[in-house]
Amino acid sequence: MRAAISMRERLERFNQRWKDKLQEPLALHIGINSGTVIAGNVGNDLRMSYTVMGDTVNVASRLEGAATRGQIFVSQSTHRLGSGAFRFRALEPLTVKGKRKPLIAYELLDIKIQPDKIRGLGELVSAFVGRDWEGKTLRKALAGTRSGHSAIAFICGDAGVGKSRLLSEVRNREGESFTWLEGRCFAATQTLGYAPFVDLLRRHIGIGDEQGTQEQQTALRIYAATNFPGESDIYSVLAQLLALPVEAAETELLKELKGEAFRTRLFLIIEQLLLSQANKRPVALVIEDLHWADQSSIELLGHIMPLIDRGRIVIIGISRSRKDPPELWAKLAPVLKTCRDRIVDVSLRPLAGDASRQLLGELVGAQSLPEDVVDEILDKSEGNPFFLEEVLRSLIEHNVLERQGDKWVFTKTNKVLEVPDTLQGVLLSRLDRLPEKPKRIVQKAAVIGRIFLYRVLGKIADSEGTPLDGE
Repeated sequence: MRAAISMRERLERFNQRWKDKLQEPLALHIGINSGTVIAGNVGNDLRMSYTVMGDTVNVASRLEGAATRGQIFVSQSTHRLGSGAFRFRALEPLTVKGKRKPLIAYELLDIKIQPDKIRGLGELVSAFVGRDWEGKTLRKALAGTRSGHSAIAFICGDAGVGKSRLLSEVRNREGESFTWLEGRCFAATQTLGYAPFVDLLRRHIGIGDEQGTQEQQTALRIYAATNFPGESDIYSVLAQLLALPVEAAETELLKELKGEAFRTRLFLIIEQLLLSQANKRPVALVIEDLHWADQSSIELLGHIMPLIDRGRIVIIGISRSRKDPPELWAKLAPVLKTCRDRIVDVSLRPLAGDASRQLLGELVGAQSLPEDVVDEILDKSEGNPFFLEEVLRSLIEHNVLERQGDKWVFTKTNKVLEVPDTLQGVLLSRLDRLPEKPKRIVQKAAVIGRIFLYRVLGKIADSEGTPLDGE
């Protein structure tokens, strides 16, 4: 979707540049759908092309045909995957060729300034289960910060295991006495400088998606004057960081702050911000999805970590691992070594069987479902709360799990539970992070089946020159 918006913006700039020579402006109309496709070579030795095929591609083509100049239409599945990061407008259902039922579609408008995380099942709310020790450990770190013994906490675990939910629960119970400064990293922002701190500042200053450029400038000027009185360069530096316009005099000032000079000044501003806030009340600085942090953000994070010795500041990093990516932890290693007695590690593992069953019961009432269905749902989710929610969501969307009165009922006893596209994406991204040799071995194991004999995999691996020895 970012690519589609970028294509539209580039074409608009092209039209503006060549408007005197174009008889009429050029335009794109784009359709986007998400799902499984068949990819491969099509043709013969004389003419071969690589292409993608399948119903997912056909639906995208129909959406493209329904869109008009400059419009980007997306399917329901794409909308659900992107609703946290993009703004959409709901459309009337589209009647298209090859589909008996009208398509539910949305128009993609633009990118949100402050992306959200999409989790949960709408009206379904579950209790927080199976994380007593982890919650107690994190609350202890917050309590220590309040009393002047600040800490650095890392919450680590696989995608969907409940890292953000744990922090949310702890914040709801213990967080009222803190100033929370939160920034998120995203896979799409790994090449953007200081991305989580940009997100953090926008939230802290109060810059929202609904505001125009002038409103955002005004909010930043008021913030700079209130929090940094007498420092004339604050607006210029932060406006540069937040990609907001500056006036001529401010542009001249920024010319003197290039490269290392800008970096030094920015680091000092963030340091001043944290210490001034910590003088008023304890500060909780949260960086989510730290595994996607850009290099400049890692350097800034390393710079501010020692501030726990100078103020009531707890720094909380949420990541999928304390090892990967290795360059992240190698960069932070020197500063973490100096404050290792202040580090709190909270490692989240999949929920135990009883906790998973309890979670299922809280969401849809496991007692109302056939026992074999409960077992299959728990087997598919493997103790991962997000996986469990997505399996349930898929069943609800396919009318296999329906609300009847005050309970949920499984309506198709012969239904085979499928892995939703959302989970396939998470699992594939996890596989993509593996080194090449283990990745090939996993692919071979997947061909055999979920349960297999080691010697069978060994035979296949040996025959293709990738022996299992040492893996």
